[in-house]
Formats: sequence, C-alpha cells, structure tokens
Amino acid sequence: MDLEDSILSRLNNTQINLLEDEELVVKLQLSKETSDRVKTELESAEQNMKRIDDAREGFRACGRRAAALFFVLNDLSKIDPMY
Repeated sequence: MDLEDSILSRLNNTQINLLEDEELVVKLQLSKETSDRVKTELESAEQNMKRIDDAREGFRACGRRAAALFFVLNDLSKIDPMY
C-alpha cells in the first residue's frame, strides 16, 4: 500500500520529468517484481488446490463404501439381536 501511494504521489508531482525520475523507476520495478512474485505464488496455490481436489476425489469412493458398511453393520442388530 505504501509502495502504491509513493508511486501515485511521484506520478502526481508535475515538477519532475517522469522519464528522468530514477526513484519512480526503481519503485515501479519493485512493484513489478512484487506483482510477478504474487502471480507465481497464486499459480502455485492453484496447482496445490488441484492436487488436493484430485486426491480428495480418489478417496470419495472409499468414503462411500465405508459409509455403506457402517450403516449395514449398524442395522444388523435390527435383523438379529445377536449382532
């Protein structure tokens, strides 16, 4: 946020030639590097989310079977009290 405010104030200052303002160029470069880093981290997070979703889908069938088995075993006592 401070970087953004600093860039905007430098751009708003009409007394300085924008092409010769080295501080502005440095701040813009820093802003670009920050943006690139955030973009890379976002792409990495999306890949991780996809891997997590794929793993979750792999366990979904097992979960269904386990739930069916639980309820079958739970209802066995209704068939015969011995169970």
